[in-house]
Amino acid sequence: MSYLYLILEALLPVLLAVVLKLLNYKTKFKNLPYWAKQAIYAAVFGGLAIFGTECGVNINEGVINVRDAPPIIAGLFFGAPAGVAAGLIGGIERLITGYFIASRAATRIACSVATILAGLIA
Repeated sequence: MSYLYLILEALLPVLLAVVLKLLNYKTKFKNLPYWAKQAIYAAVFGGLAIFGTECGVNINEGVINVRDAPPIIAGLFFGAPAGVAAGLIGGIERLITGYFIASRAATRIACSVATILAGLIA
C-alpha cells in the first residue's frame, strides 16, 4: 500500500503541471505578466516539494520521498526562475526541519543541497 502512496505522490506534480499548462492556454491566466506566472509556478511547486518532504513513505525502516521532482518539473516546463525558486523553497524548508526533527538531522545537508541542485539543474 505504501508503494501506491509513493506513486500518487510522484504523479501529483505531473498532473498539476498539466493543469497549469491548460490554464495558461485556455484562460485569462495567460495574460498575466511573465514574472507573476513564474512566482505562482515557484510557489505551487515549492509547496509540492515541501509536501514531498513532509509526506515521505516509510519502507523498510527508511523514508522515501519525491521531494526533487517538483523543482525539476517546474524548471523544465515553466522556466528557469520557477525551477530555481521551487528548489530553494523545498531545500530551505528541508534544512530548517532538519534542525527540529531528530530523525531528519543526519541527512539534513545532503537532502537540502540535492533539492536546491535539482532546481538549478532543471
